[in-house]
Amino acid sequence: MKTSIIRNVAFAILILFVAGCDEDAFVKIIEVEQADFPPKLAVRAILDTDNGGTFTFSMTEAHSIGYYETFKAEQQNIVHNGTVRLFENDSTIFSSSGEFNISGMNYTFHNISAVAGRTYRLEMDIEGYDKATATAVMPDAPLISDLFVDVEHPVKKNNIRYVPSLSTNAAYDFSSYYVPFSLNITDNTSSPDFYSFQIEYYSIVKYEYEGYDLVEDTITGLQSIYTSNLALIQDNPDVESADLMMEGENVDLYGFGLMMLTDATFANTDTRLDLYCSEDIVPGKESYPGPYDDKSSGEQLVRNTLIVGHHTEEAFKQYRSMVFQLAGLGFFSEPVYITSNMENAYGGFSVQNTVRIVLFEAKVEYP
Repeated sequence: MKTSIIRNVAFAILILFVAGCDEDAFVKIIEVEQADFPPKLAVRAILDTDNGGTFTFSMTEAHSIGYYETFKAEQQNIVHNGTVRLFENDSTIFSSSGEFNISGMNYTFHNISAVAGRTYRLEMDIEGYDKATATAVMPDAPLISDLFVDVEHPVKKNNIRYVPSLSTNAAYDFSSYYVPFSLNITDNTSSPDFYSFQIEYYSIVKYEYEGYDLVEDTITGLQSIYTSNLALIQDNPDVESADLMMEGENVDLYGFGLMMLTDATFANTDTRLDLYCSEDIVPGKESYPGPYDDKSSGEQLVRNTLIVGHHTEEAFKQYRSMVFQLAGLGFFSEPVYITSNMENAYGGFSVQNTVRIVLFEAKVEYP
């Protein structure tokens, strides 16, 4: 009883103290000088050995906080003159001059030299901005061998966890059966290595219909790739940012449109990786119908290709930092610093060495 009275008296004193104080007594105003600097380029550029050498880039305009006081629209169609150059060991291998859209438009160029071990430097000299530069060394091609696909023995899996990636969502399917496939990956460098795995789907249907010319329908896209090995993806940024490691006991397969991983579990070894794909993407299944009309005839070519990329550490770190930023921060979280290898600009220039391995290929003739 005595303790209760003491508590009530203390509470009453606290109320009187708060009520008697100036309402601004607990308010501290901190003067912060508002950041204001000229706009900079935000760059996304990739040089890939894939398809004979592919160079892709886009640019947007990054603004200071002070810019938003002008109440200008953030999304604008911005066009500037300039020159984009790419150097290989200080020799120019690509140059393009003219107008560039600085609103996120993608520019893609093919047949650009890309050789393992060589140093590539990017220069973007765009009117109205500081010259943006970046340098990266092309990694070796990923060493993949002894691919085996067990089409005859698909396995039933019930609990599938689809993991969206930064660049693409996992391709959802409605299959309960999954085709196991395995391959050897040889990791023979002393430094950390960074890889990506994807499955590309390609289909072309050619058919003739009575009274009409030859029709060709082409479809390309990504299919999900799956793993049941949680240790393999322990440092996958998409898994890590979503805090999925605790789900291991309840998940049969993790599905990715783009599966990023490091060599944490197979560094400096020749390791067998066990993976899965959906039974629905196997050529010859009912998911690949041809023309249904009896008056049409033709053929369909279906190909599913495993794409394995070898990335630089800088590219992996940038991917990870962007994933964590987009995932959002909690109140007690440390700020996420976006990794960049650009000078006088934001974003990044990455180089990657890619190999393609056909998983399935089939040709079906109709009627």
